[in-house]
Amino acid sequence: MDKKFLKEQEAYFLKLMDDIRNKMSNFTGAKLTDGDVVDQCHTNDENDKNIKLNKRMTNFLRKITHSLSQIENNTYGTCTECECDISKDRLQARPTATLCIDCKEAQEAYERCTHKNRAIHQLAWVNVSNKMQ
Repeated sequence: MDKKFLKEQEAYFLKLMDDIRNKMSNFTGAKLTDGDVVDQCHTNDENDKNIKLNKRMTNFLRKITHSLSQIENNTYGTCTECECDISKDRLQARPTATLCIDCKEAQEAYERCTHKNRAIHQLAWVNVSNKMQ
C-alpha cells in the first residue's frame, strides 16, 4: 500500500471517529412522560432505536480502531484470510474491510449454505416433533 493512500485513510478514520463520538454524545434517552400508554410506547420505541444505533456505532468504532492499528502495524490492506492484498477500490468502498473480495465472497457463500442447512434441519425437527405428537 502506498504511503499517501495510508495517510489519507488514517485521516479519514480519525475524522470519522470524532464524528461518531460527537453523535454518540448527543444521544439522550427520551424521558418517560405521564402520558397515556401510546406516549409511553412511543418513548420506549425511541429509546430502543437509540440503543440499537449506539451499539452499531460502537461496533463501527471498533472496526475503525482495528483499521487504525493495522495502518500502524503495516498490515492494512492485507487480507486476514489469504494474506493477499485487498484492492484499493475495495478499501475505498469499504475502508474497514479485512478480507479481499474473493475471501469475502467465499465467506458469504459459506454463511448462505450454513443458513440454508440450519433452516432445513429446523424444518426436519418440526416435522419429527409433529409426528411424535
